[in-house]
Amino acid sequence: MDIITFTDKKHSLLLLFLLLSTIVFGLPSNDPIIIDQPRVDEDTTYKHETIIITAEQFTVSSHLKFESCDVTVESSLLISEDGAHLEFNGGALQANNSIWQLDGHVDFDQHGQDKLYVTFNSVSIFEYSNQIHYKGPNKVVWDVTGESCISSASDAVLAKGGNDHRPEDVPECDESPNPPNGDTIFYTGEEARISSDTKHKDKVVIISANNFYVDGKFELEDCETIITSMYLTSNKHLKFKGGSLEITSSDWTVNEHTDFESDKKDDPMQVVADNWALRINTDKMHFKEDVNWVYNQENSCMDGVERIEDKYHEHMPIDITQIKDCDNWDLPVELIYFEAEAYKDGASLFWATASEINSDYFDVQFSKDGRNWESLEKVPAAGNSNVQIEYQYDDYTVRTGVGYYRLHQVDFDGQSEIFGPVVVEFSTSNIELEGEIYPVPQSAGSTVHLSVNNNLPYDIQIFNHLGQLVFYSEDNVNSIHLETPWGRGIFIVHIVQGADKEIVKFQLN
Repeated sequence: MDIITFTDKKHSLLLLFLLLSTIVFGLPSNDPIIIDQPRVDEDTTYKHETIIITAEQFTVSSHLKFESCDVTVESSLLISEDGAHLEFNGGALQANNSIWQLDGHVDFDQHGQDKLYVTFNSVSIFEYSNQIHYKGPNKVVWDVTGESCISSASDAVLAKGGNDHRPEDVPECDESPNPPNGDTIFYTGEEARISSDTKHKDKVVIISANNFYVDGKFELEDCETIITSMYLTSNKHLKFKGGSLEITSSDWTVNEHTDFESDKKDDPMQVVADNWALRINTDKMHFKEDVNWVYNQENSCMDGVERIEDKYHEHMPIDITQIKDCDNWDLPVELIYFEAEAYKDGASLFWATASEINSDYFDVQFSKDGRNWESLEKVPAAGNSNVQIEYQYDDYTVRTGVGYYRLHQVDFDGQSEIFGPVVVEFSTSNIELEGEIYPVPQSAGSTVHLSVNNNLPYDIQIFNHLGQLVFYSEDNVNSIHLETPWGRGIFIVHIVQGADKEIVKFQLN
């Protein structure tokens, strides 16, 4: 049995309140509910559940309600859109190292007699609405630590009525990021899934998740849709109606009803398909009239065209007799991972390829909104390779708020594909991380102490004078003790805390 002790009176009281509320108002379910989807677009209520939100970017566009739940938010960015209603009523809520952009209607409140206990560590809240409700201390108990902050944007103010109270002693945020854009919808990460019927209308929809699954009806009407997912698998009705669609370097397996159509003869749907593999496993693949196709025949292919009804042949991207099968089709670059890590002086991007065919370079691009991109650097690629190759690019531009990076990979023949974007949360504070090691100098083999100037968790890496890693530790807090069995010399300590990094040197005699 693990024994947990609390020396901090505030945390002891918080734990006692949580235990009492659990006894009086009921236990959450034993099995936690994991929410890994990037959006909630349908009205949803959870009661007496343990909820863990793991999506890197989590957006609420509907009515999402948590009643007496134990909610943990692991997302680096949480957005409630204009018109949404997000409720935390009773139970417990905790989040660490994240940015919350709150528009629409948001409630932090009790449920019945069940108070809400909130634990925020380095959470930056930006308000974009006058309907952000923080109920009083008799209803909500706040424990806010680290570099947390709250900031009203433009004319957004607390709703009048006298019953709203921001948590005490929480400073204003230094700089407000761009307000959430409810007209732009992202599906990002390693995997994204449409689990229930979903419809977007008059939106910008960017689908870049490495693996994208359609397991509920998915309809995009008059949208500007950009799809760069490496793999898309549809198991339910997939419908593109009007607007525009851009498909780049994507391998689709279509197992259910799929429509490309437009109901506006004077404004037909525009589709651009480049390096697109379409594998048809359904008799309901409908290419309809009033759709203008720009289809790159040289690097695209289709399997299963014999299942397409004759009446749709004339509206296909090209003549059915000219379509290539996908037996020899493959993406010119097979990406293993693409990650980004922010520091106070910029960000570092890391990616690796499993294979490359005629690959010329990677154009590293940055965007503040995920739509408008600027080129930062062209990183030379390997050309041809069938072994794993790792890449790194360091962006030394100091940024704040949330940003997006992507890779535009270009071949020697000019063919290209897009990887990403990945979401990066930059620092929102001007409080610099500081670390100290003492006592120094010290004899080799003795114990030294390391401390930082805040209460946030941090990672440390220690290198010797040859650049060799001699020690690594994660999730340290406050002051720690270090044994030093590394011999004599100068040692360099890298302290990493979210987007901040501090380097400290010390000597062992």
